[in-house]
Amino acid sequence: MLFNKVFAVSALSTLAAATAVERRGGGQDNTQCSGLRCCQQVGSATDPSIITQATSLGVLSVLAGLLASVEVGLNCSPITVIGGGNGACSGGTTVICNDNSHGNLISVGCVPVTI
Repeated sequence: MLFNKVFAVSALSTLAAATAVERRGGGQDNTQCSGLRCCQQVGSATDPSIITQATSLGVLSVLAGLLASVEVGLNCSPITVIGGGNGACSGGTTVICNDNSHGNLISVGCVPVTI
């Protein structure tokens, strides 16, 4: 009987520890966060090269109102399978972003990730 109680408490503790918790921070909306992405260009929302590239992609309006401290990624694609350390994002930067709702052209609130 004591074993059953210990087992039940242990199982509940394990489930509680393994439950995913959405991380919120910086006042940004994490509802569109959908995993790792490979972006061909990453930089500040106010960086002139980012603005030029966003203009050529037709997504300049997404940058309107963003602060200089917000990192954006351009020409991003989802990473679905992590390669053996070097093939997951060749030629780009691996990031995780808060807002991927603008298709693969632009992602907002990105943080570089080292795999």
